[in-house]
Order: sequence, then structure tokens, then C-alpha cells
Amino acid sequence: MAIATPQPRLAPSYDKRYLDLSQNCAFQATPLPLGAIYLLQGTAGEEIGIQPCEKQEGWLALIGESYRYRWHDSWLQKQEFSIFGRLAASVPLRRLNNYRNLAKLPQLTQAILQDFATLPCIALPTTVK
Repeated sequence: MAIATPQPRLAPSYDKRYLDLSQNCAFQATPLPLGAIYLLQGTAGEEIGIQPCEKQEGWLALIGESYRYRWHDSWLQKQEFSIFGRLAASVPLRRLNNYRNLAKLPQLTQAILQDFATLPCIALPTTVK
């Protein structure tokens, strides 16, 4: 069995890794519109739950998932807030509960596909600037 070589770090003091998807990978080269954003919530239970998310709640969740190391730069922070605001206003936001049980991954995948099929098709720009 081959042992995977760790990917290079983004910075020496940061444990995030970098994978160059332009080399030997099949990856979408051009931007595609987002159909929905599923926000992962750590609630536990028997049933997988997907609910609509209010725009302001989703905006705050997106900010919470951003890279805070850039927040020392107020211009970048304003740009991120603006982008997240436009995303929250134009893309359906959904809360996904009970996603942590990997044994339920097939059911989770099916639930997301079924939920996504119920959402209206929205024509979006290919990039958010």
C-alpha cells in the first residue's frame, strides 16, 4: 500500500494544506453558478434534517466560516462581508442537521439531492465580485 505524501502547507505556522488541482486532476476549469449553499449544523438525531435558512442567519454563518487571519485588513473584511451579503441574497441557503454520522452518508447524499431538486432554478452570474 502506498503512503500518501502530505500536501505542502499554505504557511509554516498554519496547518491548512494546498492541492494544485491544475496538475493531473479532473477539475472544473471555469466558474459555475451556485444552486444552493448547505450550512452544516452539528445537531444529532435519528433523522437527517434540511431546512431553509434566513438570509441574515446564513450571512452570519458564512462570515463564521471565513478565514479570520485576513480580518486585520479592514478593506478585505469589507469585501468579504459584501460578497457574503450578495451570496446570501442570491443563493438559497439551507441548514443541514445530523450530517456527522458517516454511516448515513448515502441517505445524506439522497436527502441533499431531493432537497436541491425542490429549489427554484435561479440564473446567477458566473462570478461574485
